[in-house]
Amino acid sequence: MDLSQFEDGSFDVVLNLGSFYHLTDSYERKNSIIESLRVLKPNGIYAMSYINRYANIIKYRDMFVEDFGWLYDYLEKGFHSNNRVFYASFPEEVESTLKEQNVHMLYNIATDGMKFIIRDTVNKLNDLDFDKWMDIHYKTCEDKSILGASEHGLFIGRKS
Repeated sequence: MDLSQFEDGSFDVVLNLGSFYHLTDSYERKNSIIESLRVLKPNGIYAMSYINRYANIIKYRDMFVEDFGWLYDYLEKGFHSNNRVFYASFPEEVESTLKEQNVHMLYNIATDGMKFIIRDTVNKLNDLDFDKWMDIHYKTCEDKSILGASEHGLFIGRKS
């Protein structure tokens, strides 16, 4: 959140790989974006990772079933009040937040797809079948209809 050691427009590419989803305070999240964009040159490439809110409901389904209050809290805020380590968002939220900061979207992709749902199956594949699975995985990474099913997303854009 503090890149004051760098001058404005110092970098051609800025990777924001963690601060957005490790900040549960909306002001701090926005500030992390503003500060990282400050050091990015005009027309520079900006990449920001995020956690998808609905994917984590699937991943932590057993925990939610044990405490629906926890689930409601998480759905409303993107984090549980007793665990402020991760903030989970929606792909559309990330897109609109960065559009507000004059970042033109190039890609908004899934990085791990549905791996946590089918991890056991994928881990048992032989090398040939694993390669086939990866072909399918890569083809689905940009599919907007399932983007929110990936635990992590990656927004890649260009600063105006």
